Amino acid sequence: GNNPWYKLMMGDLYNQTRQFSLGEPYWCQLTELFPENLEYQNNYAMSLIEQQKLKEAVAVYDRMEKLLGPDEQLIEAKKSIYLYLNKVEEAAREIKTLAEAYPNDPKYLVEVADIYRVNRQMKKAIPYLEAACRLDSSNAKVLGFLYDYYMEQQKEKEAYAVLEKLFVQPEVSLEFKQAVMSNCFLSFLKDTALFSRTFHLADLLSQSHPQVGSVWALKADVLTASEKYDEAIACLQHSLSLDSSQYRVWQ
Repeated sequence: GNNPWYKLMMGDLYNQTRQFSLGEPYWCQLTELFPENLEYQNNYAMSLIEQQKLKEAVAVYDRMEKLLGPDEQLIEAKKSIYLYLNKVEEAAREIKTLAEAYPNDPKYLVEVADIYRVNRQMKKAIPYLEAACRLDSSNAKVLGFLYDYYMEQQKEKEAYAVLEKLFVQPEVSLEFKQAVMSNCFLSFLKDTALFSRTFHLADLLSQSHPQVGSVWALKADVLTASEKYDEAIACLQHSLSLDSSQYRVWQ
């Protein structure tokens, strides 16, 4: 009965045969006898999770965290449980612990934002995305989320600032950039005051993708619409030197 080796043997046996409700008392007793043994704590938590005793499992992970400090695996386990229970704020709070422990690593800020974003709480996600962007201004995933949000909120100035950061990155999808440019070009045709902004994006695009002929053709379109024909012709000629098969450019 009080022999710890017997308890360990019985706990292991019941875990291996997936009789978790029978093994639980043994793991509980072992964690009381050896509170600093993380293996016993982990087995206890597992037996609870397998029985859907999720709140009790979180309490065990909390005790483990007191021994280990902010531990990524433990916190991710707790986050998963809270999300399963649809406790979004509790799940976010767990990852915020890691964000505070590692203030120079943007990935935890992004993870907090992701929790809110997936659960349609975008307003709560934005401060974390913006903080992540301050740490890593080239994070395309973060910038993409920010751009979509600012456009939805009709915050054109903020959206444009994000686009500037996206357009200078060669690894960001050219298809995405060209789609954005098409929208900007349509806006420019309606409001010529937007020319400088549209041209600046076209210029950034030609810098980040200098070997793509269609990019220079797009830049020429913006210049043509603004009646800057000499500059437009130079861009069209350069476009054809990169890709002579562009029928639209020859036209």
